[in-house]
Amino acid sequence: MGDMQTTTRTLIAVNGARYSLARGEDVDDLKRRIEDAVHTGGKFVDFMSETCGMSVLVSPGADVTISTGSDEAPYDRDIEEPAFGFPDL
Repeated sequence: MGDMQTTTRTLIAVNGARYSLARGEDVDDLKRRIEDAVHTGGKFVDFMSETCGMSVLVSPGADVTISTGSDEAPYDRDIEEPAFGFPDL
C-alpha cells in the first residue's frame, strides 16, 4: 500500500458564517489580528478563504471560532463559501 497523505484544513466561523481558510494562511497571525480588533473596539480583519479574499468586521461582540482538522473531516463537506455575482432583480 502507498502512503496516504492527509492535509490539514482550517475553518473560521464568524457569527455563524463559516469559511475554509486558504492553505498557507498564517493562523497564529490571524488570531493576533482578531484579538487586536476586539481590544480596539472593532476593526476589519482580512484573510484569504479558499475561494476569495475576505474582510470581516470583528468587534467585541463577535463570535469567532477557528478549528483545524484533516481534509477527511466531515465538517469540510458542507461549508458555504460566498458566491460571486449579483442577484437577479
